[in-house]
Amino acid sequence: MYHLLQTSFVYDRFFASFMPTYENVDGTISKVSSPFTEISDKTLNTMDASHYSAIKDNLYAATPEIEDSQFNAAFFPLFPLVWKAFFLPATGIIFLNFLIHVIAAMILAFVFCKNSVINALLVIFTLPTLTVFLIPYSEAVFMLSVSIAMLGWKRQNKYMYIGGLLAASMTRPVFLLMIAA
Repeated sequence: MYHLLQTSFVYDRFFASFMPTYENVDGTISKVSSPFTEISDKTLNTMDASHYSAIKDNLYAATPEIEDSQFNAAFFPLFPLVWKAFFLPATGIIFLNFLIHVIAAMILAFVFCKNSVINALLVIFTLPTLTVFLIPYSEAVFMLSVSIAMLGWKRQNKYMYIGGLLAASMTRPVFLLMIAA
């Protein structure tokens, strides 16, 4: 299916009017009207994913050889460490991210929709926001962390609850919100 979006014929006739594409040229992102690019390690390692990949490969070392490595401090370490632990390229991490998302969605469905888990999962997997879990970003790990915290809260297991909140705060900049929890 995705291969069809890469052809000009299909893209121009069916998707160009409502599905814009963007191009990153020398750090400038501009809206263009062209077919989608092929999924590869190079095309996936752009924008925030390039920072996560640099942290995965070099931790927080800022060197001139690593483009924009001085900005890596803004990115939290848990997702790059998970990525590194599985020895996956960018094309592989999208499958792991999807698996993590599925596990997190199942936990949330179990916690909040115990009587209709199947219906809850169908809603979760048909939402357009699913796409953020199919790129090398930290959202899937964050969702799993929060899901574990919610499961701990539901089961009144303070270790699971605090562990989930700690993992979430190591994934995304939410530690100030977690203090209130």
